[in-house]
Amino acid sequence: MTNLFAPNGLPWSSQQNAILDWFANGTGNLVVRARAGTGKTSVIAEGVERSPEASVLVTSFGKYTVGELNRRLRRSRNAEAITLNGVGHRIVLDRRKDTKLDCFCVPRVNRGKVIAATVLFEDAKAQTLARPDDPTASDDAPDDVVTLVDELAEKGKESAVGVFLNWLQPDGDKRRAVDSMIALAYKHGCTPDRELVDEGWSVERIAVLAFRAMALARRRDGTINWADQVFLPIVNDWSPRRPYDMIVVDEAQDMNEAQLLLALRVTRGRVCIVGDDRQAIYGFRGADSQSIDRLKFELGAIELPLSVSFRCDKRIIAVTQRLVGDITASPSAGAGSVTTISAAAIFAAAQPGDFILSRKNAPLAGICLGLLRSGKRATIKGKDVGRGLIALLKRFGKTRSVDDLMKRIWRWCKSEIEKIEKEDQGAIGKEDAIDQIRDKAELLVNLCDGIASVAELVKRIETLFTEDSGPAMIVCSTVHKAKGLEADRVFLLSWTFREDGPEEINILYVAQTRARHELVFVEASDAKCR
Repeated sequence: MTNLFAPNGLPWSSQQNAILDWFANGTGNLVVRARAGTGKTSVIAEGVERSPEASVLVTSFGKYTVGELNRRLRRSRNAEAITLNGVGHRIVLDRRKDTKLDCFCVPRVNRGKVIAATVLFEDAKAQTLARPDDPTASDDAPDDVVTLVDELAEKGKESAVGVFLNWLQPDGDKRRAVDSMIALAYKHGCTPDRELVDEGWSVERIAVLAFRAMALARRRDGTINWADQVFLPIVNDWSPRRPYDMIVVDEAQDMNEAQLLLALRVTRGRVCIVGDDRQAIYGFRGADSQSIDRLKFELGAIELPLSVSFRCDKRIIAVTQRLVGDITASPSAGAGSVTTISAAAIFAAAQPGDFILSRKNAPLAGICLGLLRSGKRATIKGKDVGRGLIALLKRFGKTRSVDDLMKRIWRWCKSEIEKIEKEDQGAIGKEDAIDQIRDKAELLVNLCDGIASVAELVKRIETLFTEDSGPAMIVCSTVHKAKGLEADRVFLLSWTFREDGPEEINILYVAQTRARHELVFVEASDAKCR
């Protein structure tokens, strides 16, 4: 039995009904361009219920979205929501039943690093055979090189599968493939420092070794890692033994190349692609921002819109239309409010349940510390960010004082930026890499405010960076961490946002559409805010 009303209690809109009709009666493939807050999850769940297919897979980028989809899918249907990594894992186990994820092995192993170390050992042997009289030819590779090769190979598995397959071909354009991997290295910060370059470990050499690590990852050794779950089915040409009759790919704009290739491999029937090209903000992580338009062409799909937002009130949508012209507010939406305050006023204005969003992490440190000093409960979203900061601190070694640590942080920042800037001026991803380095350095320095020791800094990082987002907490977050979430009131740190490119405009659009009823722009009140 179909539902006549959406979960918000309103009748399905004309746009939603058109999509539901395709699920029930349509032929061919479909692309749904769904703007923020337009009820796409509800439409997907209802559409799957109405579809005639015997087996349906609904997949999305994040576990949170998959969990929400599973909650809404009715168990009477042969339908399930699972991440594409989960789908790939099943395919791998079907082919290699004795395989385990490396993180679950006892003792725990890091498959990527083991493979990178093997590749470097083989490279050292080759160098020794080629230059038997060179005493440096057989030197062991530094641990930093092992890490770089591992990290770049993992990024390649996610967003350079086509490039890798071209590199494997005897008649492939290897120069073009290596150049593409070099660009990926800059984009993700997988480039050697000045000392390593002087020792012969150029970024081009790292790129070639990363390709070799990707090739070695295809071998059977009883383990796989996270990226292998999607990578191996594609490069080994594996498909599920029982393909699904239909697949629905949600949040398609967030999928990387490997995930999208796998999605098209697991179905023998209709394909529905759902996404918002204007919420494509994960380019730094390898997401294919052109995926929706490209898939529409490749699949010969028709397109249906979801452009009426049921999340944001009318004044918020009016502001957002400057960025994305086709989004509109529901006729049933409230008026809402859009206001501006100074940064100094935020400490009194912010209340539990509010979001404070920034383009970068660094400004959130001062805001969060100020809220805590005002007696309010606040957190910075992102445990992984905290772990990364602590790992970076370990690289600086023992320091005499916090002042000494801050000097080392700035020296590290300057050195890393100089290393990137001295390379080819046309390299793709250099500006993003520099931006990330500066943000990390500024964040650490901001976190040093008012502390007496490095141990106290580590404790502060462990305490501040969490995944808490409950109603009793003020959540400080980057836009990337808040994607998929919403709050009644959202503060935007205006000075952290830019509009100097498509992805930057998308980030601002995502930020604004996290707010249901109140959107507050926070203007810098002094230079310290910047």
